[in-house]
Amino acid sequence: AQFFNFNLNGSSTNADDDTDGLLDAWEIQYWGSLSPLPNADADVDGVSNLDEYLEGTHPRDKISFRPRLIILATNGSVNANPAASNYTFGDSVTLTATPDIGYQFLGWAGQVSGTSSQIVVTMNTNLTVIPRFRVPGDDFDQRIQLSGVSVTHSGLQNTGATKETGEPNHAANTGGKSLWWTWTAPGSGSVTLTTAGSDFRNGLAVYTGGVVSNLTMVAMNLAAVGSNTSQLVFPAVSGTTYHLAVDGFNGAT
Repeated sequence: AQFFNFNLNGSSTNADDDTDGLLDAWEIQYWGSLSPLPNADADVDGVSNLDEYLEGTHPRDKISFRPRLIILATNGSVNANPAASNYTFGDSVTLTATPDIGYQFLGWAGQVSGTSSQIVVTMNTNLTVIPRFRVPGDDFDQRIQLSGVSVTHSGLQNTGATKETGEPNHAANTGGKSLWWTWTAPGSGSVTLTTAGSDFRNGLAVYTGGVVSNLTMVAMNLAAVGSNTSQLVFPAVSGTTYHLAVDGFNGAT
């Protein structure tokens, strides 16, 4: 005698025997079994198996998916037009950045670039967009221009300021709430800098150079314990541009 064994699963075209949100027929079509997990990403295209099922794309083909737009915004907002959880390949989306009160929009980072507050992106892949919202003078590339032989600049607050990647420790303190200025010496001579009038302990530093991660220290001073004033003196050379940084001691504001 000859024996045969058959395993049949034909209860319904809408069956989901493993209750994972994926129809059994769909799993069998692409995997030949009920093994795929709904939150896994079999083709590593940034879209889960469950979303590929829901959106009608091929879960094992990394060029078959509906692109996502991820916006990482702090201290401001970004309007996407049209707004959607996912897009068709080639869709154009207009992004408009709006800073919160007290902040400025500097530009775009992530997988896009530019300094205009409104840009158009083409959705031909998943995109992560990071708008740069900063308080005035926060980043090295937005340092505040000073000019003249005697300058006083006041009114700024470092409460919302940050420390950039690669930024040095000003006055040999980790800080974390720095603001920047820049000044070109109109002549050669001794220069005195002071943070008199500040209401928090701070460090003051002077640099030359054009990249925040590769600056040359000229002078620095950290306010003494119990004092909110740092002061330094350095010899300026006519025509040389100096970058001035003030940071709160251990991130003070």
